[in-house]
Amino acid sequence: MIWPVPSRRHSIAEDLRRQIAAGHFEAGERLPSEARLATLYTVSTPTLRSALALLQGEGLVEKVHGSGNFVRRPRHRITYIGGKGAAAPWAIASDPIRVSVRATNLPAHGHLTDLLNAQLHSPLTEFLAVTHEGKFPHSLAHLYVPRDLVPADLASGSPLPEAVESGLAQLRPPLAKVEEKVSAPRSWPPTPRPTSRPA
Repeated sequence: MIWPVPSRRHSIAEDLRRQIAAGHFEAGERLPSEARLATLYTVSTPTLRSALALLQGEGLVEKVHGSGNFVRRPRHRITYIGGKGAAAPWAIASDPIRVSVRATNLPAHGHLTDLLNAQLHSPLTEFLAVTHEGKFPHSLAHLYVPRDLVPADLASGSPLPEAVESGLAQLRPPLAKVEEKVSAPRSWPPTPRPTSRPA
C-alpha cells in the first residue's frame, strides 16, 4: 500500500505544533520571523505562511500585523450562571481579562430588524463590549436593547461594565425568555442559529 506524503506546509505546521506542545515556544512568545523560519525549513515564504495559516486556523498561533506571529494563550472557558459570567474554577488567567463597554443609541435597520424582530427605525441602544487579555483581544459582543428599557445613565457613552450588568439585569417588564442569535467565523456554519432558554 502506498501512503501519501504530507505536503511541506503540513510537515512544517506539525513540527511547529510539536515544538509548541513541548514548551519550546511558550504562550505569548513571538515566533522567529517568517524569513528566519522559511530559511530554517528551506521553503519559500508563501509556503511558510501557508503552514502558519494552518496553525492560526487551529488557534495555536496569532498573527499581529507589524509585530509577527505569537503563540496564543489558551482561551479560558467562561460559564454563565444566573446571567453572570464566571471563569471556570480550573482556568487561571495569566493576564487579567479587562472589559470595556460603549453604549450608542441607534435606529433599528437592515439585519437588526430581522434579528430582533423589530420595526424599521425603532429606537435601540447598542452595547459594544470588548474584552482584552493582556494586549490581545479576547472577545467582542454586541447587545441590542429597546431604548425605552435602558436606564438613562447607561444609554450613551462608556458606562462601567458592572453598571451595565446590574442595570440590564433589572430591566422591566421581566423577560419570559431570552433568545440569542449567534453568528460565528467561517469555520462554523455561517448562518445565525436562534436558541432559546428561560430567563
